[in-house]
Amino acid sequence: MKVQGVEIPRQVEDDAVRFMKGSAVFRSQDVQRLIDEHPMIDSLAWKPAGLSMRVDDRIIQRERKAGVIGPDDLDRPRVASWRWLRA
Repeated sequence: MKVQGVEIPRQVEDDAVRFMKGSAVFRSQDVQRLIDEHPMIDSLAWKPAGLSMRVDDRIIQRERKAGVIGPDDLDRPRVASWRWLRA
C-alpha cells in the first residue's frame, strides 16, 4: 500500500490486522500507535506527518468494507471503537 508517497510494507499491514483480531475492542488510536511504533515504519528515512493516521484509516476502512470489523457501540452517532466480527 502506498500512502503519501511512502510504500508501507505488507508486514505492517499484517501486524495491524493481527492486533485488531487479538483485541476484544480496539480504537483507531490503538492501531495508529502500533503502526507508528512498528520497527519497519520507525526505520523509514522519511515519514510524513500523519502517516500512521492515514495508514490506520485505510486498513480499518478496508476491513470494515470486507465485513470483518464493525462498530462496538451502535448507540453513538460516531464510531469510537471497533470489534472483530469473524473468527
